[in-house]
Parts: sequence; C-alpha cells; structure tokens
Amino acid sequence: PEIQARLLDLMGRVYQNLGRYDAAWPLVERAWQVRRESLGEDAAPTLESLTHLGELASLQGRYDVAEAHLRDALARH
Repeated sequence: PEIQARLLDLMGRVYQNLGRYDAAWPLVERAWQVRRESLGEDAAPTLESLTHLGELASLQGRYDVAEAHLRDALARH
C-alpha cells in the first residue's frame, strides 16, 4: 500500500505542478486515504499527503478546505 500511495501522491503532485488541479485532487486524496488506512492518521507519510491536500486546496482557491487540512496536519505533527 505504501508504494501505491507514494505513486498516487507523486502523480497528483505532477498534475498540480502542471496546473491540472482537478486531476490532481483525487490522486492525492486517494494517497492520503491509503496511507491513513495502512499507516495510521499520525504517520509522517499520512501527514505529508494531508499537507499536500491542503496546498492543493489553496491553489484551487478553496481556502476553508485548505485551512482545515493544514491545521489538522499541523496539530498531528
């Protein structure tokens, strides 16, 4: 599961860097879900994906979602 999550997160970040935020979101979200299920909510890789979701939401202008994800990641770190 960790390799799958790492690849999903990486592909999502590539789409994000290309400005394809709508394509990136489901990939990064799935990476976060896989990591949460396999490693736990407080594991560093899980928090990394949660942070990536926050950054992506911010780029999409979804500041309330971004703030919630980033605050959650920070609180668990």
